[in-house]
Amino acid sequence: MGIEVFVEIIDDPVYRDVTVEQFLELEDADTAYVMLADRETMTGAEHPILFLDLFEEQPSPTVRVVSSELCDVVTNVDNANITIEDYARAAEEAGEVGVFRGFA
Repeated sequence: MGIEVFVEIIDDPVYRDVTVEQFLELEDADTAYVMLADRETMTGAEHPILFLDLFEEQPSPTVRVVSSELCDVVTNVDNANITIEDYARAAEEAGEVGVFRGFA
Protein backbone atom coordinates (compact mmCIF):
# COMPACT_ATOMS: atom_id res chain seq x y z
CA MET A 1 0.00 0.00 0.00
CA GLY A 2 1.56 3.30 -1.10
CA ILE A 3 1.09 6.83 0.08
CA GLU A 4 -1.61 8.65 -1.81
CA VAL A 5 -0.98 12.32 -2.53
CA PHE A 6 -3.43 14.55 -4.30
CA VAL A 7 -1.69 17.12 -6.47
CA GLU A 8 -3.14 19.38 -9.10
CA ILE A 9 -0.60 20.78 -11.52
CA ILE A 10 -1.50 24.00 -13.24
CA ASP A 11 0.78 24.68 -16.18
CA ASP A 12 -0.74 27.58 -18.04
CA PRO A 13 1.10 30.60 -19.49
CA VAL A 14 -1.87 32.79 -18.52
CA TYR A 15 -0.52 32.69 -14.94
CA ARG A 16 2.99 33.73 -15.99
CA ASP A 17 2.99 37.18 -14.36
CA VAL A 18 0.36 36.62 -11.67
CA THR A 19 1.40 37.74 -8.19
CA VAL A 20 0.89 35.54 -5.13
CA GLU A 21 -1.98 37.80 -4.02
CA GLN A 22 -3.69 37.50 -7.42
CA PHE A 23 -3.22 33.74 -7.43
CA LEU A 24 -4.75 33.42 -3.97
CA GLU A 25 -7.83 35.28 -5.18
CA LEU A 26 -8.21 32.65 -7.92
CA GLU A 27 -7.43 29.53 -5.86
CA ASP A 28 -9.95 26.83 -5.02
CA ALA A 29 -11.37 27.06 -1.49
CA ASP A 30 -10.66 23.35 -0.91
CA THR A 31 -6.92 23.80 -1.32
CA ALA A 32 -4.86 23.29 1.84
CA TYR A 33 -1.54 24.47 0.47
CA VAL A 34 0.02 25.63 -2.76
CA MET A 35 3.49 25.30 -4.20
CA LEU A 36 4.24 27.98 -6.77
CA ALA A 37 7.02 27.76 -9.30
CA ASP A 38 7.51 31.45 -9.96
CA ARG A 39 10.27 33.44 -11.64
CA GLU A 40 12.63 32.93 -8.67
CA THR A 41 11.99 29.18 -8.82
CA MET A 42 12.76 29.02 -12.51
CA THR A 43 15.86 31.21 -12.42
CA GLY A 44 17.40 30.39 -9.02
CA ALA A 45 20.29 27.94 -8.85
CA GLU A 46 18.47 25.77 -6.28
CA HIS A 47 15.00 26.24 -7.84
CA PRO A 48 13.32 27.08 -4.51
CA ILE A 49 9.56 26.43 -4.68
CA LEU A 50 7.36 29.00 -2.94
CA PHE A 51 5.20 27.13 -0.39
CA LEU A 52 1.98 28.72 0.92
CA ASP A 53 -0.30 27.33 3.62
CA LEU A 54 -3.99 28.03 2.93
CA PHE A 55 -5.42 25.67 5.54
CA GLU A 56 -5.92 28.22 8.31
CA GLU A 57 -8.22 31.22 8.05
CA GLN A 58 -5.18 33.48 8.15
CA PRO A 59 -2.52 31.97 5.88
CA SER A 60 0.78 31.35 7.64
CA PRO A 61 4.05 32.82 6.44
CA THR A 62 5.33 31.53 3.16
CA VAL A 63 8.65 29.77 2.79
CA ARG A 64 10.75 28.77 -0.16
CA VAL A 65 11.94 25.18 -0.20
CA VAL A 66 14.90 23.96 -2.23
CA SER A 67 13.98 21.09 -4.52
CA SER A 68 16.10 18.56 -2.62
CA GLU A 69 13.96 19.10 0.53
CA LEU A 70 10.55 19.40 -1.13
CA CYS A 71 9.43 15.76 -0.73
CA ASP A 72 10.11 15.77 3.03
CA VAL A 73 8.43 19.15 3.49
CA VAL A 74 5.30 18.10 1.59
CA THR A 75 5.07 14.85 3.53
CA ASN A 76 5.46 16.55 6.91
CA VAL A 77 3.02 19.36 6.14
CA ASP A 78 0.50 16.94 4.66
CA ASN A 79 0.68 14.74 7.78
CA ALA A 80 0.56 17.80 10.06
CA ASN A 81 3.89 16.85 11.65
CA ILE A 82 5.43 20.25 10.92
CA THR A 83 3.79 23.45 9.70
CA ILE A 84 4.97 25.76 6.97
CA GLU A 85 5.41 28.34 9.70
CA ASP A 86 7.83 25.93 11.44
CA TYR A 87 9.84 25.60 8.21
CA ALA A 88 9.86 29.39 7.76
CA ARG A 89 11.11 29.81 11.34
CA ALA A 90 13.81 27.14 10.83
CA ALA A 91 15.00 28.90 7.66
CA GLU A 92 15.12 32.22 9.48
CA GLU A 93 17.00 30.75 12.47
CA ALA A 94 19.53 29.21 10.07
CA GLY A 95 20.03 32.64 8.49
CA GLU A 96 18.65 31.44 5.19
CA VAL A 97 16.32 34.43 4.63
CA GLY A 98 13.10 32.59 3.83
CA VAL A 99 14.62 29.58 2.04
CA PHE A 100 14.47 26.21 3.79
CA ARG A 101 17.49 24.07 2.92
CA GLY A 102 17.07 21.35 5.53
CA PHE A 103 17.51 20.91 9.24
CA ALA A 104 21.07 21.13 10.55
